[in-house]
Amino acid sequence: MARTVYRTYVDESGVRSLSATSGDHFMLSAVIVPDAREANARAALARLRVDLGLPLTAELHFNELKTHSRRLHASQVIGGLGFVTISHVIVCKRHFGLAFLNDPTKAYLFTLRFLLERISWWVRDHGGQTHVTFAHIKGFKVADLHAYVARLQAMGTETSIDWGSILLPVRMDQPKTIELLQMADLVASSVGRAFEPDEFGNTERRYLLELASRLYRRGGSPITTYGMKLHPRSALTDPAYSWVAGV
Repeated sequence: MARTVYRTYVDESGVRSLSATSGDHFMLSAVIVPDAREANARAALARLRVDLGLPLTAELHFNELKTHSRRLHASQVIGGLGFVTISHVIVCKRHFGLAFLNDPTKAYLFTLRFLLERISWWVRDHGGQTHVTFAHIKGFKVADLHAYVARLQAMGTETSIDWGSILLPVRMDQPKTIELLQMADLVASSVGRAFEPDEFGNTERRYLLELASRLYRRGGSPITTYGMKLHPRSALTDPAYSWVAGV
């Protein structure tokens, strides 16, 4: 029996390194779409552009949606797509030492490993295989991505990635070229606002809550294991993140 084909789009939010002026969080977000529903996902983005009064060719970026109402509506549109599944890995940077976070490439790749695990588990459990496309990151070499994926494969059972569910090679591209990377941008930044405080110390969880129905959940397991993994594990005991389990 042929396996269902999925397409997964990944983008980031936050700064990978740790400094006095950087935020406290970095995250990678994955949007999983059945290949057969890609046209529906693109149509949803087209409707969103119409709702926002943007040209149909406009490139959607969360940071360009300047008002709360426009950002909220974007989250509501994506949250209403019953065929979409979302998974996040949130790096709580203040729980790490500088040795890890002073190497932004290492920080990105280690986070990528956790996200690939979760993508592969969801796709495996749904009888499929997925192509994976990452949004291009300034200063990040595509060769580093492919070398790291090869290294993960060579590690065998040291990782929990189900390689039979990942269609290699993974790709890295631009949102202007791969339209559904724009959806990943909207999702990643929406969850980013739930964790990273603004200039007045306030966070905004409502964007995330509008997406909550689409988060990867597996049986009765905690959401912090699948759809909202906090890294490192020690962050789970931090009272600042106690709200995440209830998403």
